Amino acid sequence: MVRETSTDAPRVNARKTDVFDVFNFKHYMGPNLYLDTAALVFDFALTVYNRPLPIDDYVSVIGDRYPNLHSAAGESYAHLFAQTVSEVGKLDMDLHLNRWSVKLYQDFARISVQSLHERTTRAVAFFIWDWFEALKTKTSCLRSRLRRSRTCSDNRFTVVLQSMLCCKQLLAKVFPPFICGMKDLCSMAMGRNRSVV
Repeated sequence: MVRETSTDAPRVNARKTDVFDVFNFKHYMGPNLYLDTAALVFDFALTVYNRPLPIDDYVSVIGDRYPNLHSAAGESYAHLFAQTVSEVGKLDMDLHLNRWSVKLYQDFARISVQSLHERTTRAVAFFIWDWFEALKTKTSCLRSRLRRSRTCSDNRFTVVLQSMLCCKQLLAKVFPPFICGMKDLCSMAMGRNRSVV
């Protein structure tokens, strides 16, 4: 089994406490250089700040949740990461998303994963990154995910909700049944029992 060594690649998205870094995301809507289907392509590297756990530790924890990955003794951390993103990307719905590839370079690995929807696959990749980091620090993956999302955007939900409310007035004349449902959704999201107008 080939083990990766830390590189001198600068951090792109990683914090100083992170072991791995994922960066340079690109989404292809059709066949591309990396896969013959729609794919999310990104780079994966080890940082110089911390050492990862042995690969078998990651495989054992991931294999508890996804048994078909328990026997997947990857060639490297990048292979395990790609397999995990591909498996979690099926969203427990047995989707057909089973293609992935890893191309190793000197300082990083380029991972391509079959994708149905760009934002969903990107969110899965970031979630797996958080999961790998949480395994190293022995913290809750959810806590790590919340910490990372707070640093990315404190007001993401508020912005989406405000955009929905602004569009509500324009859509009211065209789609009245949709707007009635939107009022209920917005009032639930705002924690109110009344309409948000």
